[in-house]
Amino acid sequence: MKTTEDSVVLRDGRALTIRSILPEHAETYRAYMMALADESPWSGTMAHEVKDVDALKERFEKDRENAGAWGVGAFDDNMQLIADCSWNSIPYDKFRHVATLGIGILKPWRGVGLGRSLMDRAIAAARESEVVQKIELGVFSENTIARSLYDSLGFSIEGSRKRAIRQPDGQYCDDVVMGLWVGNELE
Repeated sequence: MKTTEDSVVLRDGRALTIRSILPEHAETYRAYMMALADESPWSGTMAHEVKDVDALKERFEKDRENAGAWGVGAFDDNMQLIADCSWNSIPYDKFRHVATLGIGILKPWRGVGLGRSLMDRAIAAARESEVVQKIELGVFSENTIARSLYDSLGFSIEGSRKRAIRQPDGQYCDDVVMGLWVGNELE
C-alpha cells in the first residue's frame, strides 16, 4: 500500500489531514473505534470487539505490505483520528479482484462532505490498483444517508442479506450489498 498524505477543507470550513493509517496510529485508531462503536448504530463493531493496540499495529503493518489493501484516516488538528476508510481484497485467487470497503465517521464530522471525500479517494485508489477491479460494501438498510452517498458515487444494489444485522436492543435489519466496478470496462 502506498503511503499518502493530503489536506481537505470541509464544507463547514474545518480542515483535516487525510493520511495513511500506520502502525504508530494504533492507539488513536483504537480510541476512534471505541467512540464510533459507542455512538453509531451503523458501526459493525461493538466496543468490546475492538482489537487491542498491539493487534492493530500488526494489522497496519501487514496492510502496508499488501497490494490488495488500501486505507486512510482523517485526523484533526490534534492528530486524533475522526474517520477512516479502507478496502481489502479477498485473499483467494478467484476473488482477489474484489475488495470489501468500510468507512466510519464520528458524529461531529458527519454531513460536511468528509464521507464523499474519503470515498472518492478509495475509488481512485481502487482504479489505480493492479489487483482490485470491483469494490463491494455492506450498508445497514436503515442508513439512508450512506446509501444515497454510495448511489451518487455509482454503486448499485446487488442484493440484500435479510436480518443479517442484530442490534444490541435485539432489533434486526438487513445488510444491503452494493458494488462498483472500477476495473477496465467489461468486454
